[in-house]
Amino acid sequence: MAAELRELLETARIEATVHVFTTDDPLWEIAKQTGESAVLFSDFTPPEEGEEQEFIDSMASLAQIPIDMILVYNTGGVSLEA
Repeated sequence: MAAELRELLETARIEATVHVFTTDDPLWEIAKQTGESAVLFSDFTPPEEGEEQEFIDSMASLAQIPIDMILVYNTGGVSLEA
């Protein structure tokens, strides 16, 4: 997976370093490992009807991560290789 991501970054001419972390709480681990990075991009999925409270709770947890974060919602059909 890391090799594929490196290849994709090279193809897109994006200068970046790939790190692989094994954890049950990826956002906290990334924030901990990246320290003073400028920003963290993370996926985001709006709640289904009736799941709003769980969504609010998860957002409250994300707000505790001490790093600037941009949440990205992909509506589907997007290819980074296009």
